[in-house]
Amino acid sequence: MSRGLGTRQRMFLAAMVKLERDYGEDGAYVWQIVNAAGELGLADEANARKARKDAHQAEFEEARRQKILKAEALAASGDAAGQAGLHRLLEWEKTRRFMRSLVRGPIARMRTPDGADEIANLPAS
Repeated sequence: MSRGLGTRQRMFLAAMVKLERDYGEDGAYVWQIVNAAGELGLADEANARKARKDAHQAEFEEARRQKILKAEALAASGDAAGQAGLHRLLEWEKTRRFMRSLVRGPIARMRTPDGADEIANLPAS
């Protein structure tokens, strides 16, 4: 069961309605629709979402750093269990970095099919 249109879908529909009013039956190009959506707040929403994600990532990285510092302090005190724990933690960090490199993989190249501009920007008939 659908929950209705999302925020971005409503924003793009509003942008298309705005351009329909501005340009009439001549229609508008895709780039004009995207720009109109940006003027209606799409860019603000994306920036806010990125800021939240960056803040969350920074908190996560700081927590990991604190955990490593505590393990290093415990290992430096001569505690055998602390040294073993530090070794496991550092091995886990190496594994985590390696696994992330596998997941990210090569950067995909954006492909544009031949004639995509003509297809996307056909005037309404």
